Amino acid sequence: MDAPPVQYVTTSDGYDIAYTVAGEGPPLVWMPFIWNNLQHMGWRGTMRSVYERLAQDHRIISYDSRGQGCSTRDLKAGHSEADFAADLEAVVDRLSLERFALYAGPVFGNVGLRFAIAHPTRVSALILRNVRWQHADQTGLFIGLAADSWDLFTDNVARVTFPTIGRDDARKFVRECVTQDDWLIMAKSITEAHLASVPSDFAVPTLILADTSRPQLVSNDAMRLAASIYGSRLVTYSGSEFLFVSDPDDAQPSMVGTMLNFLREVVPQAAMTPVASAAINLSARELEVLRLVAAGKSNAQIADELVISQNTVIRHVSNIFAKTGVANRAEAGAYAHRHGIV
Repeated sequence: MDAPPVQYVTTSDGYDIAYTVAGEGPPLVWMPFIWNNLQHMGWRGTMRSVYERLAQDHRIISYDSRGQGCSTRDLKAGHSEADFAADLEAVVDRLSLERFALYAGPVFGNVGLRFAIAHPTRVSALILRNVRWQHADQTGLFIGLAADSWDLFTDNVARVTFPTIGRDDARKFVRECVTQDDWLIMAKSITEAHLASVPSDFAVPTLILADTSRPQLVSNDAMRLAASIYGSRLVTYSGSEFLFVSDPDDAQPSMVGTMLNFLREVVPQAAMTPVASAAINLSARELEVLRLVAAGKSNAQIADELVISQNTVIRHVSNIFAKTGVANRAEAGAYAHRHGIV
């Protein structure tokens, strides 16, 4: 399969976010790694075999967040995890993804979980890999080294993180992913963020993957996370099993098979089909609000659930009424049920 073209969407605060789309089927959004560059990773590098296998069953959307890869660099000093969530939202809104599965690995796992908590009607399934409850104990040491000697720091990252590719190529890749200034800003925001507490009614099907070669991560983070998400599944693997073929006769990496089996079970094809044509004029956010209106939620409750202001909710509801031709919330709820939106 040829590498898909890099496309762009601009966030509300002016960052151009690079993304790619490939394959057919239920959408699966693959959040970036902290070292990410669509031109050198993904379809053009170490993740190609993973993406090709996933694209046989899913529409795969991958992207570089702000400050990395092909996206806009030069992060602002006040950068936070919420900015990474804005990048994700810009991509899925551009593609009008009403429902999608979401994969999030190290560092971005916290962002992915927060997004799923804020948008439970939008995320059909969540896959979290090597997610830490907090990064301050580890990242603080890295920040000091990165600030003192960027060359030494990136040499070590290349050697440890990408051991299967040539050292010179790995070093070049790491340095093209992100600048020293942007990495330091990103790392600072990571150390200041803790994993969100998970609401007791959080019901998004969740698969948690954890590397047994890092036992502290499994015992301190993965098990705690699994205990916090009702009905979640914890699956462990060892080191390179995630990216590379563990059985010479098996055409897919073992963890990719685990993910695909999970998605087949919890994301039925019918649940991922587009909404009826009568709802096409509604934006992804308006569809989200409409689903909550149909569930009987008040404007205040919708604002709390989506983490937006009540004035924004009122504007969305007004737009929904105008676009669908309904006169009140009861008619909006009936419309949503009639057209398969809920």
